[in-house]
Order: sequence, then structure tokens, then C-alpha cells
Amino acid sequence: MGNNVDVESMSRVSGQIPSSIRIDGEQQYKLDSLVTCNEDSGNARLAKHFYQFMCIFAIICLHSIALCLAYSAHATFLCWTFLWIDLPLCFMIWSLIGISMTLLLLKFVIGNVQPGTYKLNSWYYVHKLWFRQLIVSSFRYCFFVLDTSHPWFPLILRSLGAEIDLNNHDDIKIGYLHYFLHYPSNLLTIKNGLTTNARVVLVPFDLSCRGQYITVNRITFGEGVTCGNDCTIHQGSTISAHTMIGSITRITRETAAISSSNYNDNNILFGVPARQMPFVLPSWPEKDDRFIILKKSIFRIFFVHLIAKMSVLVSAKGTEKTVDPDG
Repeated sequence: MGNNVDVESMSRVSGQIPSSIRIDGEQQYKLDSLVTCNEDSGNARLAKHFYQFMCIFAIICLHSIALCLAYSAHATFLCWTFLWIDLPLCFMIWSLIGISMTLLLLKFVIGNVQPGTYKLNSWYYVHKLWFRQLIVSSFRYCFFVLDTSHPWFPLILRSLGAEIDLNNHDDIKIGYLHYFLHYPSNLLTIKNGLTTNARVVLVPFDLSCRGQYITVNRITFGEGVTCGNDCTIHQGSTISAHTMIGSITRITRETAAISSSNYNDNNILFGVPARQMPFVLPSWPEKDDRFIILKKSIFRIFFVHLIAKMSVLVSAKGTEKTVDPDG
């Protein structure tokens, strides 16, 4: 691979890649001359390295505190119980402490992120984005104590600043929360009916190929959006209502804008980069109508089974009467 090669996410790379090439899925494009940003002075660079080292040291200390608290609970209350009770409870205590630490750090230490373009070597990126990735990646195993699509997930995102309607948050099914926590929560807009399966990755920023700059923007999920496994959604994407995103699909601001301009809703997107399928999802009736249809279908099935059972019983009784007991 040559120099100055820009590889988009989920793109396949094989063979000899020349310099100054942008790889997007199966396509390759020639890049213009790159413009690099000015590097920091030695003191500023050293200060950022020291800050990153202190962040890593703080995370190690927090993990040590969580382990000490879990061990204290074991030594004080749980050591007299059976081992098959002690170990799960200790793991649950450690997980809940880790979840609490993660949410407190994201809420009060990291805070909100403003959309815009920033330098990759800026203090804003190091504190707001790099430190966030470190926190979530370090404590992500704590969230495994909660089931997938847990009803607390929308409430947690709402408490961190995401725009979610709490009146209908039960309709929102998020597979794994830590994938959403990598993204700044205040830049998330989630409408009713969102369903995400395992490993839906939200990319918090895009790196400019014409220099060391990052772009951060809002992600909006329309009503009734369904995301398949291992799909990637980049910053700035606005997904229209009732859109189904297939597995191993990459959504960017450009693909989301194209899909929104061609169709109003009921899109099916698939591929790297995402492309519209030549068919759309069927339009469902309203929720109340679907409930009435469901009740009618259940009643019809019950009625058919009842008639079938009664017919079998009547035929069995008739057979018993026709049989001669004397043989």
C-alpha cells in the first residue's frame, strides 16, 4: 500500500494499492494533493500526552475501586453463601458500579459535544471524543449484565442528552448500549419504533482526507427504522422513516441524503456503500388497526380449531355407537 491512502469504513482492500487513492467499497478514486495541518509545538504535544496518560491512570484507578468494592461485598456479606450464588452477585455488583461510573463520567466530565469541524490534534478532540472512547471501551463489559434491548437503554440515552420521546420509549429496542455510548448522546435523535440488532456501530466523527480534521454532526433515526447486524452509521446521517438497513451496510450522510430525496419512507438500504433496493417495504396500517386485525386473526384461528376439535369428538362418538358390542 502506498502513501496517503484513504480507506472508507467496511471497504475491501486487496492487491497493490498506489499512493493518493481513496477506496470506497469496490471503487477507487484519485485524491488531490493533501493539505496537512500545522503540528503543535513540543510543549503542547507533551501536555496532551501527559493528559492522555493521566486519563488512562484514572481509568485504572476506577477499575481498582470497583474491584475493591465488589470484594468488600464478598468478604462482608457473600462469603457465607454458596459459590454459585457468590460469584454471580459479585459480578453483578462490579457491573453496576462500572455502569454508574461510566454514566457519571459521560454526564459530568465529558459533557455535550457541539457539532462542527475540529483539528485532530486539538484539546477538544482529546477531551470530548478520545476520552469518551477510552471510557466506554474500558467499561463496556459491565453493560453485559443487562439484557439486549433492555428497557433502560432509551432512558439512559435520554439522561445523557439524546432526543427521545419518553412517552413511547418502550417501542425503542437497542441491541447493545455501549455501541451507542461511543457516539455523543446529545447528537442523537431517535424517533419511535427504532430497532437495532447486534453491533450497530455509530461512527462519532469522520476524518477529512485533505488534512487532519474531524467532522462531528448529528445522527437522526426516523420513525420505525430497523438496523441489521454489523451495520455502520456515520455522523451526519438522517435516516428516513420506516427504513430497513441490511446487515453489513454502511450509511453515510451522502447515502442517507440520496435515499431521502428519492423516496419518502419504506426504503431498504443494503451494501457498502449503502444502495437502495429496487423494492420497498409494505405499508402497514396504524397500530390500532393492526391490533384489530391481530385480534380477528386470533379469533379466527381459535374458532377453526374449536370446530375441528368438535368435529373429531362428534365423529368419535358416532363411531362408538355404530360398533357392535357383541363383536
